[in-house]
Amino acid sequence: MSQDSEAYYNAQELAGLAGMPETRSGINRLAKRNNWPYRPHSGRGGGREHPESCLPKETRKILIKRQMDALDTDIANLKLKKKALKRCLKKLIHMD
Repeated sequence: MSQDSEAYYNAQELAGLAGMPETRSGINRLAKRNNWPYRPHSGRGGGREHPESCLPKETRKILIKRQMDALDTDIANLKLKKKALKRCLKKLIHMD
């Protein structure tokens, strides 16, 4: 995965996941102790975001599973929209 497309996560997103401490402060201590790379978090509250590649394998597995589940949901929603558009198109064709 290239650096440009790699997912980054802040301490709040990581807290409590498999292989991670339960708290944001625990995540921040672990990141500092292990010299995880980071970039400034641009969202509200600031802080740091860490790339997926520096996280423990068990944590990455959870995050990838969540991404896959989100894609499955997106695909299901697109299929529903496609069906609705087909119905609208059929109605328009029969109006002529």
